[in-house]
This record gives sequence, structure tokens and C-alpha cells, in this order.
Amino acid sequence: MIQFQHMNFNEMQRFGIQPDSLTLVSLASIVAQLNGRQSSRPVHGFIMRRGWLMGDIVIGNAVVDMYAKLGVLGSARAVFEGLPIIDVISWNTLITCYAQNGHASDDGRLH
Repeated sequence: MIQFQHMNFNEMQRFGIQPDSLTLVSLASIVAQLNGRQSSRPVHGFIMRRGWLMGDIVIGNAVVDMYAKLGVLGSARAVFEGLPIIDVISWNTLITCYAQNGHASDDGRLH
């Protein structure tokens, strides 16, 4: 399924259709839902190369959420710490990340 989604994403670009923020948020969500750890890095890399991570808090939060759902806490935290703006959704996403991955006691040390 992830290969199919990745193929469609590449095909979309081949036809000159550039993704928007909704496309990238959806892609991050699909990768997380399908437990696509191997697909997470290319998605994150694509977003970084386009400068979207630093310019769109919604995309930034989606990448944090993607890593959180995949159980990659270090990457979730690194993306969170690199966000230029951190809002309540960012904090809630990271706190949920730690809690859902068996580190509920760590969420008190997040500040």
C-alpha cells in the first residue's frame, strides 16, 4: 500500500503537479497509519528540501505525529525542537507521543 501511495505521489510530480500542504499532511498520516518506517525518511526529506517544515506549522506537526505513531521518539523530538514555531498542537502531539510509547513519566521533562 505504501508503495502504491509513493508511486502515485511520484506520478503526480512527473505530471508537474506539485503537492500542497494538505497533500503532505495526508502523506505523513498515511505513512504513520501503515507503519511505514522506511517511507518516513523520504517523506521527511522531501518536506525538508522544499522548506515546508520551517514554513508551515501544520506540516511540522504532521511530521512529529508521523514519527510519534511509528514509535521513533528521537526523530519526533528532533523535528519538534527544530520547529520555528511551537503551538499547543505541537506540545500535545509530543506529549501524546511519549505517553503512547510507554514513556508517560517522561512527558513532565518536556519543557
